[in-house]
Amino acid sequence: MKELEQLLYRSVMHPVSAKSLTIEQKKSALRYLMFLKEKRSGEIKGRGCADGRKQRVYKTKDETHSPTVSTEAMFITTIFDALEERDVAIVDIPEAFMQADIDELIHVKLNGELVDFLVRLDPTYAAFIVHER
Repeated sequence: MKELEQLLYRSVMHPVSAKSLTIEQKKSALRYLMFLKEKRSGEIKGRGCADGRKQRVYKTKDETHSPTVSTEAMFITTIFDALEERDVAIVDIPEAFMQADIDELIHVKLNGELVDFLVRLDPTYAAFIVHER
């Protein structure tokens, strides 16, 4: 799965032994969510993100939102571009969020089939698997 490959390729995450974490760190670890979509071509596309709901207790909404443009702002900008006959280029920055700097340590926990996919991509992660009740 490309999304997990990118996590490894970009060195976005590094495995940590569950035994080395404090109880508080284990409780505050964010779950990794993967959303799958089948494209018209039949290809399966995955989008992953950390489930930040636990952070709402100690972080403001401004500190945890994704910096994406609003629909209204996009339409207003498009109108001005058209009225002023501007040249417009659309760019996609691959894995943009994975390239962003994060100024704090965040523990993310993968569950279920995501663990299996990850171990298939990089067998060294098998040593970090913990079975929970």
